[in-house]
Amino acid sequence: MFANCTKNILWVALLGVAQSLFAGVPEGYYSRIDGEKQADLKAAVKACINDGKKTFSYKALWTVYPYTDFVIGDEKKVFDYYSLETFYFTYKDGTPTGSVVSGMNKEHACPQSWWGKGSKSNCYSDLFNVMPSETSANSSKSNYPVGIVDTDQKHFDNGRIKTGKSATGNFSGSVFEPADEHKGDFARIYFYVATMYDQTNWQTNNTAFKKEAYPTIKSNFIQLLLQWHRQDPVSEWEIVRNERVYGQQNNRNPYIDYPQLAEYIWGDSTEYAFDLASAKVNGYGGYVGPDPNPDPDPNPDPDPDPNPDPDSDPLPDPIPGDTLFIEDFDDVTEGSISSNNAPWSGNDNFASVKTIYQAGEVVRLGSSSKAGSLTTYELEVSSGQDIVVGFDVKGWTTIEGKLLVSLGDKTETVSYSATRDKDFETIKVVFQKVKARPVLKFETSTKRCFLDNIVVYVSDTSGIETLEAETGTSVAVDLQGRPCPSSRCGLQVRSGKIVLQK
Repeated sequence: MFANCTKNILWVALLGVAQSLFAGVPEGYYSRIDGEKQADLKAAVKACINDGKKTFSYKALWTVYPYTDFVIGDEKKVFDYYSLETFYFTYKDGTPTGSVVSGMNKEHACPQSWWGKGSKSNCYSDLFNVMPSETSANSSKSNYPVGIVDTDQKHFDNGRIKTGKSATGNFSGSVFEPADEHKGDFARIYFYVATMYDQTNWQTNNTAFKKEAYPTIKSNFIQLLLQWHRQDPVSEWEIVRNERVYGQQNNRNPYIDYPQLAEYIWGDSTEYAFDLASAKVNGYGGYVGPDPNPDPDPNPDPDPDPNPDPDSDPLPDPIPGDTLFIEDFDDVTEGSISSNNAPWSGNDNFASVKTIYQAGEVVRLGSSSKAGSLTTYELEVSSGQDIVVGFDVKGWTTIEGKLLVSLGDKTETVSYSATRDKDFETIKVVFQKVKARPVLKFETSTKRCFLDNIVVYVSDTSGIETLEAETGTSVAVDLQGRPCPSSRCGLQVRSGKIVLQK
C-alpha cells in the first residue's frame, strides 16, 4: 500500500521533529496555472492536482489516517473536525496498527450520496474529502450541505458542529454548520472537490455541485463559501495536513497553497489572469490584476478646477483616522430617485448585492416590501479597533424607516425620517472593538430606502476625553443624537465634547 515507505517514514519523522517547518509547494507543481483565468484556470488547477494522484480504497483509509490526521504535537491523538471528543490511534511497538478508532467513523465533507446510488467516484476515498469523525456527529451531519443553521430549529449542536434548518435564503433544507474556526477549512475542501471532481455525476437535489467543468459549484453556494474562505484564513493545521496528505496521496489542495485562487476562479478577480509569481503561498490576498486605467504620471499635481460645481456633494475631507472604504456611487448613472429604477448588479466594492436599484448616483435598497442589502468584501481591520461607518440615507415614504448596519458580529438598527422629497440624512455609527477582517452590510427591513456616500474609517480617538465609569448628572447623547444615561460605557457627546465613558 505504501509504495514509497522510505519517503513516508522520513516525512513522519520530520513532522515529529518540527511541525512548524513545512515542506512547501514543490517547484513547478503549479506551473500550468500561470497566466490562466476563470474556467481555464480551474481546468489548469485540476490538471496539476490530478497528475500523479494516488487512489486509496475506502477500507484502507484507517491505515493512512495515523499519518495524516494526528494532532500537531501528539502523534497518537486524532484531530476531529466534527466533535470536541478525544480519540486516540492505537499503536503497537511505536507503530500505528491501522485499526479503526473506537467511537469514530469516516465522514465525507461532500457526501457520497451526492453522486447518486450506484455511481462511482474517487471522491469516495479522497483524503481531502474524507476525514475521521465522532460517530454521533457523523450521523447527525447526514448528507447535508454546509450552511448557517437557524438556532431556533437546530437539532444537533456538540460545540464543534451544528445541524438543522437553514437560516439563509441560499438553501431551504437542512444544513451542516462547522465551527467558525473551521468554516474556511470546509470552504476550501468544497473548492478542491469542485475542481478535482467536476465531472462526477452530481445529483440535482440537496447538493452544492452540478456536473459541469465550470463553475461546478451551484450559484446559491458560491458566495457563502467565498465568505467563509475570506473570514477564516488558512490555518497552521490546514497547512500541516495538506503536506501530510501530499506525502500519502501525492496531490495537494491548491486553495490552501494559494487561497487567492478561489477569487480568480469564482470570486472578485475572475477577469484577471493568475500571476503565479505574485501569488502569496498560504496567505490571502495580494495581487488583483493590473490597473485597467494606469496614471501615466506617478506623481500628479493637478490644477484646481477653475469652475467647481456648487451643487456637488463631496465626501468629508479630510476623513479622520485611516480610511477603509469609500463609496459615492458615482458609477450609478441610470434611474432617478423620483421615478422607476434600473436594477444594479454592484461594483468592485461589494461581494453581494441583493435587490438593489440604480437611482442616479445613489442606490435604492429594497423593492416594495422586499428587503435589499449590500455586503462588502472583508475590511482590512485588526481586532479590537473602533470603526466609524458614515452614510447618507432617506426613505421612500413618509413613514419612519429603519436600516440594519452590521460590521462583523455587531449590528446597529438605524432609524431615519427623511423621505425621497427631502434631503438625505447623514448618519454616523461607531462600532467598538470589532473583530479582525469584518464584513460591512447594509440591509433594509421592509421599507425601501436610498443610500449614498458610504465612508468607513478607523476611529481617531485623539481629542476624545476618556472618563472612568461614573454616574454624573450631565446630559449625554449617543453619536446619533439619542439621549442615553451618562453612566453608559462607550462614546457619548456631553456639552459639545465627545467623551469615551469607561
